[in-house]
Amino acid sequence: MFAKSSAVGVKSSPSSPSWPSTPSVPSTPSTPSAPSRPSSPSQAINTTPTDASIIRLKKSFFNVVMFNRNLIFSWKQIYLDQHFSALTQYRA
Repeated sequence: MFAKSSAVGVKSSPSSPSWPSTPSVPSTPSTPSAPSRPSSPSQAINTTPTDASIIRLKKSFFNVVMFNRNLIFSWKQIYLDQHFSALTQYRA
């Protein structure tokens, strides 16, 4: 049993040098991704807005405006309903 425990201890000691090797593995994928990063901004500079992108932008802006408008009207309606219900209670 002592021999097995010593063998486990020997196995655990090589695992500690393996930890420095694991950070080196992510460094290799990062090097190919570095050249790809400058290419994407250059493509973004060269792209011109198409009609479809302009229409999508207008639709999204319209949806935001309408959502805020409906939100304001719904709160106004809740406030007015509470106000008039209080008036009708006093009259009745």
